[in-house]
Amino acid sequence: MVSKIMKSQQQKRYINASQVTVFPLPWSAYVHLLAIKDQHARTFYETEALRAGWPVRQLDWQINSQFYERITENVLFDVVLRVDLPRNG
Repeated sequence: MVSKIMKSQQQKRYINASQVTVFPLPWSAYVHLLAIKDQHARTFYETEALRAGWPVRQLDWQINSQFYERITENVLFDVVLRVDLPRNG
C-alpha cells in the first residue's frame, strides 16, 4: 500500500511537455514587461530582449530610459529594427 502511494506521488511530479507553455525570458523580465501599458511597446521590448540577449537589468534600464519612445520618434525607426544592433554587456 505504501509503495502505491509513493508511486502515485512520484507520478504527479512529472508534467507532459506538450502541456507546458515555453517562455524564453526569465519570469522577472515578464514582470517588467507586464507593467508596460502600451501593447506595441511591450512587444518591442520583449522582441528586443530576445534578439539582443538583454538580461533583466538591461531590459529594465531600456524600459526606464524610454528606449521605445525615443526610437519610434526617430525617422529611421524601420531601418533601426532591420539592423542588428550590437549587444550591450
